[in-house]
Amino acid sequence: MKNKRIRTAAAVLGGIILLMTGSVITVRHCCGRLLRQTGKILDAIGTEQAAAEIEALEADWRRYSIPLHLFVPNQPLTDLNKTVFRLQAMNADGCDDLRAELCAVRADLEWIRGQELSLF
Repeated sequence: MKNKRIRTAAAVLGGIILLMTGSVITVRHCCGRLLRQTGKILDAIGTEQAAAEIEALEADWRRYSIPLHLFVPNQPLTDLNKTVFRLQAMNADGCDDLRAELCAVRADLEWIRGQELSLF
């Protein structure tokens, strides 16, 4: 009887550790990819390539926001979602705030990545 309880407890503990490790790896990978994409956009501001890089960021955001919603609270992701999809319009209008918005996106992604690691 004791042996069965110990195995069950070990299995539950192992599952929790696996889930925590998986969440850290997922969040770090997704945020890292999005951070690299925002860096490419910052380098391309003022050129014709900026629009293509912003579209690539939007596509990456659509792909990576789903796993992020599993491990990150909804509020930071909702704000980040609004900002990411405003970038294309800001770029088309030649808005001076585009660089500031990109820096805000980077700061939010770094904060999310840091928060996930601190929870582990």
